[in-house]
Amino acid sequence: MNADGVLKKILSGRISKAGIAKAASECPPEDLLDTIFIHCDIADLTSDQESLNIYISALADISKSFKKHDLKHRADFRIAENFEDMGNPKKALSIYGSCLKESTVNDDSFYQGQSLSRLGHLFKRNMSQPPILKKHKKASQRFESLQAYMAHEAAEYFQKAADTFKAIGHDYNHSVSVFNKALLLYSQGFSEESYSLTAEARIIAEKGGFGPLIAECMLHIANIYCDRKEYYNAKIYYRTAADFFIADGNRLKASDVLHKLGWIIAIEQDTEAAASFYEKALSLKKSVDFVQSLGDCFLKKGTVYYYAGSFIKAEGLFANAASCFDFCRMSGNELISKYFLYKASVKGTKNFSQMSLCEFIKSYRTRKHKAPQSVSEYKKIIPDIRRMPHAYGMPEDIFAIERKKLAGLVMDLGTLKWMTGDRAFSSLCASCAAILKNFNK
Repeated sequence: MNADGVLKKILSGRISKAGIAKAASECPPEDLLDTIFIHCDIADLTSDQESLNIYISALADISKSFKKHDLKHRADFRIAENFEDMGNPKKALSIYGSCLKESTVNDDSFYQGQSLSRLGHLFKRNMSQPPILKKHKKASQRFESLQAYMAHEAAEYFQKAADTFKAIGHDYNHSVSVFNKALLLYSQGFSEESYSLTAEARIIAEKGGFGPLIAECMLHIANIYCDRKEYYNAKIYYRTAADFFIADGNRLKASDVLHKLGWIIAIEQDTEAAASFYEKALSLKKSVDFVQSLGDCFLKKGTVYYYAGSFIKAEGLFANAASCFDFCRMSGNELISKYFLYKASVKGTKNFSQMSLCEFIKSYRTRKHKAPQSVSEYKKIIPDIRRMPHAYGMPEDIFAIERKKLAGLVMDLGTLKWMTGDRAFSSLCASCAAILKNFNK
């Protein structure tokens, strides 16, 4: 039995807690763990708190059977993240602490570093809040303030995480941990120390060739120069950061950087050059906004067809949605699209039915398709828009569809109509708006 079948069996409620361990042993434990993680992520991204609680509860039950596989700390780490997201730092702190101990005992340096990093973030996020634990209130008395103590603890955890990742040669997380400490110090007003650490993080990132991380470091250094009003140096680093973001395909981030560059040049009274950068920034932003809106449109339309039982139609729409969100670097929406693409395939064409959900999510690559560059290229993907304005019409069983999904589709079509000037969208938008009006009666 694969991980999907085992998880379904566990969630059925027909087996006792004692039987969960036996069921969990019917597939590779790593696959079961990764499958639950995917379901937790999907529930989190779609704000489905009820489903998230069910999967977290199942994860807590299953984690007890992972002790002999040295995987319990991985399961507990995900549970701790959930408590952190729910605004329960005390519980999250306790579980992260347990994860740190378990990963150390199991000689899992990677999760040891991850636990240290999350503890750092936990203290950083709660600097202005009451003490997480009573002992922190007592310990903070030797500092100027509770915030200073929390910042000190966060910095210590980030440094320990950096040392851990350095020891195992994990350059990416080593660089991230150093950069996290740099950002923390910057937020506390220690600009010089932040600059030095960011430069260190950049060198580590360059060693590994991590373009997006190099870009983030360059951007932070540029911001520091900008704070100092050293605009000549700031421009150099902003340009470099923009180049890295564009090379990585992160158009939205590149747009933000080019906008900052235009702002600096405007200060220097070079109006024409500033306008040029503003235009480039706007062009990149519009391309991302268009593709994101189209991705939302594909996803909503696919969802409508999926719940109406038209799985083959839904499958193509979800594939297009995944490509759109990959283009926009919206990993969360891309994951949702791939999740529904898999489910639609299993029920429709069965193209991926021989794979488990976990295998599919890991192996499916949207980037194997040529990234769309313009509105005209997207019109080639959906040629039915011009020929058949009713293509975005809803299945007959319209009353089975949630109002918010239909309302969202009308909004997306309206956005596309405004961005492209395409009359086909006007017809579609009017048609869907009419359906929505009748639906609300």
